[in-house]
Amino acid sequence: MISDHDRVTGLEPVWDQGGRPSLYDPSFCTLVRRLALLGMPCTTQDVALFFGVARSTIYLWKSQFPEFSDAIEAGRLRADCLVAERMFERAIGFEYIEQQALKVKRVEYYENGKKALETEEIKVIEVLRVLPPDTAAGKYWLNNRHPDLWTEKPVVAVVQDQYVPPEDRPRTLAEIDAERKSDWSHFDLRADKD
Repeated sequence: MISDHDRVTGLEPVWDQGGRPSLYDPSFCTLVRRLALLGMPCTTQDVALFFGVARSTIYLWKSQFPEFSDAIEAGRLRADCLVAERMFERAIGFEYIEQQALKVKRVEYYENGKKALETEEIKVIEVLRVLPPDTAAGKYWLNNRHPDLWTEKPVVAVVQDQYVPPEDRPRTLAEIDAERKSDWSHFDLRADKD
């Protein structure tokens, strides 16, 4: 029996060994790969929402149809690779060719100096553009590739059970304030001292 959902979505059920027929269609592989390329996270929940099924159905499809699981992973990997490549190009700067349309005006004159004919045409020319390196993209790239060297918030290791002499310990604000007061205590700035 075909449900109302099947009629609305236009999906033809796939009959397996028994039980309710699966809504899986081999064209879903292409769809899910395209979703990943569009930048969709392709979590199980996202894919389930897209196809209008439960998350458990997506898990079932992944286990029953390896090509579906492979399509999700391939789409994610390809999208990640494309983004990484573009981020790298942006970080180091690059050159690209852009087509630009120009209006060319041509004027012909008679021998006496008056205009005889005026024509306009559009010509497409190729222009070499240079995109300079982007420091923010470079910083992002290095933070993710080598976080131990380029992170903005370095991790300080705290070693316990190690003695630090008092002269090497950091001073608190109260200690600094008390020291200042003691340095100026021998001065009496009151006008009625005499």
